[in-house]
Amino acid sequence: MTQLETQINKYLVNFVKALPSFRDKWGALVESIAKPLDGLINQAEQLRHVEKADLKDVDDFEGMKERLLYRIYEGIEEDICSIKQTVDKLNKLNNDLKNKLTLLENATVNLDWDDKNAALIKGSATQPALELLLDYALDFWLVFCLAARNINKAMREIDVRDAKSMTDLQNSFKVDLDCRAVTFLIAITQYIDNEKAIT
Repeated sequence: MTQLETQINKYLVNFVKALPSFRDKWGALVESIAKPLDGLINQAEQLRHVEKADLKDVDDFEGMKERLLYRIYEGIEEDICSIKQTVDKLNKLNNDLKNKLTLLENATVNLDWDDKNAALIKGSATQPALELLLDYALDFWLVFCLAARNINKAMREIDVRDAKSMTDLQNSFKVDLDCRAVTFLIAITQYIDNEKAIT
């Protein structure tokens, strides 16, 4: 193996070793959003109903309505802040993985792709060919990149007075972490630099 191939293999191992924990962390963060998201949706619905309410026969109804609206606004602000913090963590996770993938891709620029006898290029029983790995890595990355883009878009367009906006936000967090692009790359890379795991 040439020095360049050794460097590429190092970046490849660094990338594929991060994949299972990356998916698990994404799943845990998306799951942790469920409670504040449900709270936000509930309070947004309360806000819409309270703003419509108008009981002229009840003494000091406007005062009660203002106090209730204040509490609802506070709850909405807390839930949005909590969701935003988690979305920031998702974006950081994505950036970290993207950096690993970029290092790997940039390292292959000077690789002699015509050398079909190079172990890294042709692959082995435990490591698929580099070209296939790069293709599958891009597919893997796109799953999470598009999911994050949808989440960020829904967060930017959030309107607590619009039920559709709240539904869009809720749906943006429904990410299939067991789709083929994700599970396939994790499956075919599980033995890279892990020969002892083969029995």
